Amino acid sequence: MQERLSRLAQLPRGRRGTLLVALTLLALALRLAWGWGALAHDLSLVDQGDYASYRQAARHFLKRGDFNNSHFLVRPPAFPLLIALAGQNVTLIITFNALIGTLLTPLTWLLARRLALGQGSALLAALLVAVDPLGIRYTAFLGPGSLAFVGALAMMLGLVALVQARTQGRVFLWAVFAALMLLLSVYARPSIYALPLILVLWLLWTSRRHWPAIVVFALISLAGMQLWVNHNAAVFGNPTFSTVGTWTLAWYRAVPVLRLATGMSVQESEAQVLAAVQARIGGDPMSANRHDWLAAGPEVEQALLGVSLEIFRDHPFAWLATFPTGFLRLYGLVPPLSPRSEVFNPVHYPLLLWNWSLMLLAVVGLWRLLRERHWIVFWCLFLIIAYFSAGTLLVKSAGMIGRESRIVLPFLAIAALYGAPWLLARLRGRGK
Repeated sequence: MQERLSRLAQLPRGRRGTLLVALTLLALALRLAWGWGALAHDLSLVDQGDYASYRQAARHFLKRGDFNNSHFLVRPPAFPLLIALAGQNVTLIITFNALIGTLLTPLTWLLARRLALGQGSALLAALLVAVDPLGIRYTAFLGPGSLAFVGALAMMLGLVALVQARTQGRVFLWAVFAALMLLLSVYARPSIYALPLILVLWLLWTSRRHWPAIVVFALISLAGMQLWVNHNAAVFGNPTFSTVGTWTLAWYRAVPVLRLATGMSVQESEAQVLAAVQARIGGDPMSANRHDWLAAGPEVEQALLGVSLEIFRDHPFAWLATFPTGFLRLYGLVPPLSPRSEVFNPVHYPLLLWNWSLMLLAVVGLWRLLRERHWIVFWCLFLIIAYFSAGTLLVKSAGMIGRESRIVLPFLAIAALYGAPWLLARLRGRGK
């Protein structure tokens, strides 16, 4: 592998550029082929139930020109606006998402080069992103993934460029760029919401001399997110960026914990949580429907949060026990569970092998970076992977099939390309 990487690195610059363009076109072709093919075969392959609420939000915007529909309390506006731009045409939406998702391939190459990977390794990291099966599926999908993934990756590219910049002008340009890309990601999917606080601390530790630009990044990011919080407070009386986190915590975290701790069925566990929430807010438990609380007011949000935390406090060992299984589901390391698939269906084995190989090589790469004290590269990759892993698992341990983890795919790919050559070299050395 080292010899192949060396040959790639020795190619003329024009040839390397041609290879990157070819990888980008390959990524686009794979996404369009999957998206259009899946859409023609079965809509459920490109929609797992969330699209309806995004579509309702888009329809409201097209009709009224504002964000005052309750769906916007759950779903930030970026993806509904894309649906509106596409005229609610699902084929066009898939095409837009595929085009946006394709940008992950060249952006991965750019970040890899910024993080000191060689030309050959950077191209291979881009190739991993281009052909990753789950990455293809969820960037040619009726969901906000493409916008969120590209925004997060471009944000980190901007922050690394900020750290490496040598002139004040460029430092501030990269700070503004990174903040805007963060806002693109959070207005598509709110999962990145708390990351700026961690990144600002990392930036101040890594590049204290650029503190004015870091402050600019923080202010634009926080002000941009606060605009949507203020909107929700003014329109819905709930000063939150999105209610989806608290709702998910109750039904995809607390319910599995309760089920594991008590041995109840999913339906029984859900009924108990429903009754507990209704007891806090008042009302008849028999008339309650958990989906009615997705766009929740402050009182319902507090009840959902309180009931969830009470379950975790009462069953701490069950809460801890759900983390390993949640992690395996998050990264697609176990066969997907759905009514249409069997746990031991051999058709899942190639995907499982791919996901396990990528994860193990990424772990080796992070270990190598830590051992050799490549601090900037290590923290750049580790913070993103750890944030989205921990953040997801704190609010969700059930209902995951790998979609939530694809936002860290480029970072896993870069880490894997730090790990694979290093591991192969040591295996060869032991053989000799």
